[in-house]
Amino acid sequence: MEALKIAIIALFGLGISASAQTVQEKVDAKIQAATTAYEAALAKVEAAKRKVFVADSLINTGEETIARSEELIDSLNDARKAILKENATERKILGKEAKSRDKDVMKQAQTQLKELDKAEKNALKEIDKQIANATKAKTKASANIAKGKGTIKAAEQGLELAMDKYNTAAEKYENVTGKVAESIDDSFGDNNKKAKKEKKDKKEKKAKKSKKHDDDEDDYEDED
Repeated sequence: MEALKIAIIALFGLGISASAQTVQEKVDAKIQAATTAYEAALAKVEAAKRKVFVADSLINTGEETIARSEELIDSLNDARKAILKENATERKILGKEAKSRDKDVMKQAQTQLKELDKAEKNALKEIDKQIANATKAKTKASANIAKGKGTIKAAEQGLELAMDKYNTAAEKYENVTGKVAESIDDSFGDNNKKAKKEKKDKKEKKAKKSKKHDDDEDDYEDED
């Protein structure tokens, strides 16, 4: 009889132990599931942010490249005008000397005219080469901008959706595990707005500079 009691107590104890183990296993499973879902949601947010960053970079970098290229082209065209203007003045002087009755003066002027033509040709050739390179850079940048604009909207929508799913997963993760979920940097939008404002300011500044340049050209033509 005593042995039977002992056996019953042992079985009862095993039942309690098994039940406790089952409860703990369920808790562990819920923690694991919440953790897995949280980590997956976090990874999707990071992947979505990369897509937005790539698309935005194509636009920003492209616009910056175009601005730099246009500024360089303007500078090169100014250099071309300066060379032609300076050489035109020099040619007038040398042209008169090339008609001199003094043979030495005439010969020297003719030589200098040839040297001037050669130097001018080389200088303009180099300017044309740099303008061509800048134009190619503009063309490539325009293509990148188009590519970025073609993907930025979908990328931003994807990020927004990923953030919503992350917030849900993070909340469940914190409730189940008692841990604090990672804080996601959501300042990208604000930074993007700031970058766009800076680009707008640059464009306005460039427009003012271009207008001043045109006014200077008009003054130059009036002087002529």
